[in-house]
Amino acid sequence: MSLKLIVKSLKWKRVTRKYPFEQHPVPEDFRGRVEFLEELCMGCGACANVCPPNAIQVIEEKGTRIIKLFIGRCIFCGRCEENCPMMAVKQTDDFELSSIRREDLEVVLRHGLPRDEKGHFLEYTEREIVEAEEVLRSERPRELVEKLIESSRKCRSCRIREGIGSIAKALRPGGERNE
Repeated sequence: MSLKLIVKSLKWKRVTRKYPFEQHPVPEDFRGRVEFLEELCMGCGACANVCPPNAIQVIEEKGTRIIKLFIGRCIFCGRCEENCPMMAVKQTDDFELSSIRREDLEVVLRHGLPRDEKGHFLEYTEREIVEAEEVLRSERPRELVEKLIESSRKCRSCRIREGIGSIAKALRPGGERNE
């Protein structure tokens, strides 16, 4: 019986490929290595907010926002790609992810944070501010847009101080709104 099986198997075609010399075709909807398109990324961190295994981290250092992807932790779910407002995250068809060093599996993007007129760092990247301004200009009245844009160019503590100052002024006798 085993001789029959050997003869029969010799008539069959080879079903394996000579990998890695002969590449294996991947399906169209294959989700492989995650790539950041640095020229499109505005550093908002939307990708990190939806990443189930926390493979993407947003780290704030003085004057810099760092977006770090650790591919070794990624489960290739594609949520980062779906939620990126700038379409700066892409999944490629690359599935050969082995590496000798851990650092080879890290992707790091750095975005500088601009300063306000007092020298304080803003909590948004320049690209985030520009994108928000474009959206605001297309959907809001001009005077409101100008106030919002002016406010976006100030750090959080300055905006809070100005807000508290305007409330205090309004509550003083003879202020703008005395009730």
